[in-house]
Amino acid sequence: MKSSIKFYLIIALFLNHLAFCQETIEDNQIIALGLLKNDMHLGENIDTYNCGLKYLNEIKQGEVLVITGIKECVSEKDNQSTKFYEVKFNEKYLFIEVDFLICEKDYYQIINSFTEQERNIFRDNSSKVADIQKLDKLKKFDEFIKYSTQQGLIVKKWKIIDESEYTDGTSVEIEFINPTKKTIKYIWTTFVGYNAVEDPVIDRMKGVKNITVKSIGPIKPDESGLYTFEYVWYTDIVETAKITNIKIQYMDGTFKTITLPDKEIMSDSLLKILDEQD
Repeated sequence: MKSSIKFYLIIALFLNHLAFCQETIEDNQIIALGLLKNDMHLGENIDTYNCGLKYLNEIKQGEVLVITGIKECVSEKDNQSTKFYEVKFNEKYLFIEVDFLICEKDYYQIINSFTEQERNIFRDNSSKVADIQKLDKLKKFDEFIKYSTQQGLIVKKWKIIDESEYTDGTSVEIEFINPTKKTIKYIWTTFVGYNAVEDPVIDRMKGVKNITVKSIGPIKPDESGLYTFEYVWYTDIVETAKITNIKIQYMDGTFKTITLPDKEIMSDSLLKILDEQD
């Protein structure tokens, strides 16, 4: 019982201080993490003929992965050796070449020094941490959806776009999700653009810094709408922008105003979870 309690204290420490390539040690129990260098395809199996990966799963750059083991493949084709980490992600065990994970320590050598019993304990413990890591992400996702449902809208993603190299203009592309049970009729979104020194941009045609665009629905419950607005600013000096206010009108005639729109914008990590659900 004492050993079990200590292990779950390790998990609590892991969740509170999650950072790439760290290890947590308590009575020789290690949690090894690696940061994915680039967008990668990880494999469920390794082809022994050429040490290539099979049954690929794409994972995006910056994902923190829990290392559960190691494997060395010696190619039947040319007798070349390739070293892999085994990781657990979304309840799957996957393989990735060691060079594609950023780690401060050589976890391959550390794990390779374990006895078979120690490797089994390490894999079991690391697997539990990976499962809890996923649950923690899902909990944050659920909290975001509940909050956004109360507010009436989700901004799935948005970006500013240089209109053309031949004209002065900056456009906006934005995608909304309707998490409510009512159909959205209109959405008014107010933006402020900023130049390279972070001063608000006063549009020379409109003479204002707060620019509002109108998105026309309908956006039915649990559906999304993608909109592109050309020449929101008649200038190319807009480097960044913020959404400062959102007003929504529903088909039943009711309105909602969102004064803290940053809280309605999906982060990259939340967007990854949403994409995985699809």
